[in-house]
Amino acid sequence: MTTTTTTPATRLPRTPSLVAGFGLLLMAVVAALANFVAIEGLVTPGDAAATAAAIAASEGVFRLGIAGFAAVVVLDVVVAWALFEAFRPVQARVSAVAGLLRLVYAAILAVAVAQLPAALGAGTDVEVLAAVERFQDIWAVGLGLFGLHLLLIGWLTWHAGVGGSRVVGALVALAGLGYAVDAIGPLVVADYGFEAALYTFVGELVLMAWLLVVGFRRPTRS
Repeated sequence: MTTTTTTPATRLPRTPSLVAGFGLLLMAVVAALANFVAIEGLVTPGDAAATAAAIAASEGVFRLGIAGFAAVVVLDVVVAWALFEAFRPVQARVSAVAGLLRLVYAAILAVAVAQLPAALGAGTDVEVLAAVERFQDIWAVGLGLFGLHLLLIGWLTWHAGVGGSRVVGALVALAGLGYAVDAIGPLVVADYGFEAALYTFVGELVLMAWLLVVGFRRPTRS
């Protein structure tokens, strides 16, 4: 007679799971508005005059974008802690490294955001565009580390053994791989224009929903 062994499910702590889930939800909304409306919505790549004119005409929106990204930095710190606590029962060391990577990413993002106010006080159109481009370049470096963070979170999710965790883990790891490809791509391919993260980011949304489900699920009685 043969027996099979299965990896036992790990019960993720309720509060950190909910904090991480709601933090990711709020971050997704704020970051989307700050980036696609307040920043990218006002920037014309390679056209300093058009960018400077758009920012001058919508200075309030641009300032809200800066404030939104500053809020994202704070949320990233909160989510880094929450994910560490949520996945610590799965593998404490891997969870700690994943949390540290997100904290470093948050610090890099903070440095990137600090470049944006210079666009408001710049003396020339070229300086306005240069400030925005510095923000984008520094953020791009941080997103490479963010991709490594997601790869580890994907591994932790896969091994959690909680409902659907393997599917979620695979999607999260794929999202991390997308960011990693976008970070490495410009270094090895001239005029790299493909953005893999635009097609793989769904894993982040799935992780957010899964954490909320895990957090709200009542523990089963033994």
